[in-house]
Amino acid sequence: MTRSAPAIFCIASLAIMTQAAFAEQPADLTGIWLSPKANMRVRVGPCGSALCGYIIWMQHPNDPQTGEPLTDRNNPDPAKRNKPILGLQMITDLKPGRPAGEWNGQVYLPNDGKTSNVGFSMDGPNGLKIEVCRLAGLLCRTQTWTRVN
Repeated sequence: MTRSAPAIFCIASLAIMTQAAFAEQPADLTGIWLSPKANMRVRVGPCGSALCGYIIWMQHPNDPQTGEPLTDRNNPDPAKRNKPILGLQMITDLKPGRPAGEWNGQVYLPNDGKTSNVGFSMDGPNGLKIEVCRLAGLLCRTQTWTRVN
């Protein structure tokens, strides 16, 4: 019996260390995410040393009046206002934050042409909680997106 006690201690210690190592790993945000209104999909993937997100599908990608693709008409850079929203990079410089499982970066919202700080965290296995903050964090909005791939 005394010989098995050290073995049990070693196995228990290994289990605790393994669990702690997995807990410190950042959540996997890569994949395709559907907006809460189900009108847009964004692909999140590696982009240099961070993650980026591109709009890859829109329920209504064309202007109903002209039939032409919707463009980034609110972009503060006039040279970018004629670029289609479909294919636009929406999320930039997304990196693991603290605590583990949270991510921080920037999000560009084409509906108003503004870039804001954003925080991401998993909400279950297929939910992504996104908090967009403006005015130095005084005005924040949270949404939950759904993983589709």
